[in-house]
Amino acid sequence: MYMPLVRKGDIRVKETLDALEVPERCLSLTVPAQDPLNATLALDGVPVTLFFACFSPAPARPLVDAQRSRVTLHVNCDRTEVRSDVGAKALEFFIFGGVRALRTYSANKASRTWEFQVGPFALHKVELSSVASITGKRIFNLAVDGVNLVEATRKSLDCPPDMLLLQFRLLGEKSLDWEVFENDVDGEPLATKGIATQKTTYLHQCTITLPAECPIPQATFCVDGTEFSQLQGASKQVIDEPLRISPADLETTWNLRAPYKVRCHESESEVFASLRKKLGSFFNLLPEGPFSCCGRPGMEDFSMRSTPTFAYPPLDHNGPDSDQDDYPYNVA
Repeated sequence: MYMPLVRKGDIRVKETLDALEVPERCLSLTVPAQDPLNATLALDGVPVTLFFACFSPAPARPLVDAQRSRVTLHVNCDRTEVRSDVGAKALEFFIFGGVRALRTYSANKASRTWEFQVGPFALHKVELSSVASITGKRIFNLAVDGVNLVEATRKSLDCPPDMLLLQFRLLGEKSLDWEVFENDVDGEPLATKGIATQKTTYLHQCTITLPAECPIPQATFCVDGTEFSQLQGASKQVIDEPLRISPADLETTWNLRAPYKVRCHESESEVFASLRKKLGSFFNLLPEGPFSCCGRPGMEDFSMRSTPTFAYPPLDHNGPDSDQDDYPYNVA
């Protein structure tokens, strides 16, 4: 929102009444006068080479695979049972996260590949390779999930003089979808279903180190400070039946509590049905009189007819905005 006539100091946060603080970041480009090719870029004083990142799962995959970073839990009408579209092991891996090693290999002396799994649905492949440039310098290439992330010399990456140090992050988001029966604003259950989504983000720090003048196969790969060889291995694929559990056991085991979804915007038919349910018996109990609906059956009796008929109050066509006395009025 752009407000050129309002000072920043006059704006406050509504909930806390604290002064508004707008996040700011500083990008600084330093170009040496005697060696302009060795320019450096920093973010708040930190070299930008420390901010490499990629998405998890990889967006380059087909859309059907990218959407698998979500789990759906179905809650029945009386909220006595919860059913998931995955098994218990996959649900536990999805909730608590973690990284599991798949395999590592070297196709040749100039490359090294690591494959691992983040959660039950995100598979990643990291490959480090190097080539010699026409000037004789060693150029390193880092590819994540088949996409080049870094291609530079060790000096350009601001690495220590005796080691290649490559750091990047895996940023991901997972969604837990609850399919529940909706409630109205009064807390009464409805026949319609809705989706309540709980989204959480995760981050994993990845680091590749290689001593100077060493071949690529001697590089080491760490995730969150744990060397690849020390990561837990991925378990074998087993048949994991969809989970069926009570809400109490689900909360005790995985600390998951089924949410509620309130439907605030009702259609006209739903509003009339709710009004008929609440006031129908009231009109039936009234004696004959001006409020007895002319002695007609109660409003709930209309539901027994194949084509409901409603009596509308007469319209006032002689008001100040009316330009005619009579107007055709249809009762449907």
